[in-house]
Formats: sequence, C-alpha cells, structure tokens
Amino acid sequence: MKRRDFLKTAGGTTASLVFGNSLLSRTGYAKSKKDRPNVLFIFTDQQTLRAASCYGNPYVQTPAIDSIAANGIRFENSYCTSPVCSPARISLVTSLMPHETGITHNGLPQKPGIRNMGHIFSDA
Repeated sequence: MKRRDFLKTAGGTTASLVFGNSLLSRTGYAKSKKDRPNVLFIFTDQQTLRAASCYGNPYVQTPAIDSIAANGIRFENSYCTSPVCSPARISLVTSLMPHETGITHNGLPQKPGIRNMGHIFSDA
C-alpha cells in the first residue's frame, strides 16, 4: 500500500468516525446522542514527543495541542509496534500487530477482512 493510499484510507476512517454517527442518528439507526460517547481521535504525522510545548519543549509554541492535552488525555509513555510508517499506522487503526494485518513494511496491501476503528466504533 502506498503512503497516499494509506492516508486516503485513514482519512476515510476518520471521516466515518466524525460523520458516521451524525448520519446514523438522522436515519434512526443510532442511539440517542446522550447515550453515545463523544470520541475525537487526532492522528498527527511524524510528530515526536518533543514537538509540543506541553511536553516541555521551550523552543516551540503549540497552543492548540497544549489545550487539548490540558483538557483530555496525555500520554507520558508510548510504544510503537514498528519503526516503519505503514505497519505502525495500521496497528493504530486496527489494534493488531503488523504481521496480523499483512503490512510488515511499506508498500504491502492489507489482508482482506481486517476491521479498523471505524468498524469497531460503529458496532459499539
């Protein structure tokens, strides 16, 4: 899978998360708004911990990220499933290890039938 294709897929997943509940509620298939959690998943690209001032970097100013960090959940430690771009990203959206998705390095297609965040949130 090429990077552009992956970004399109990730963007589609994000769009389905953002707009999916709205469409479902208008058609009567979703629970009422107060019964559904409000989830915002921000997925930045190639950003290290030290790229935000809320983590102590005195040389950058990131007021939007700082505000989100102050009012949401901020992780102090994280672990990556792969040092390679596509395998790491597919793990984030599927909750699977790269070898389980078929994407062990950049440029590989995903195994058919792999569920992602969009499917998981829709089912919940």
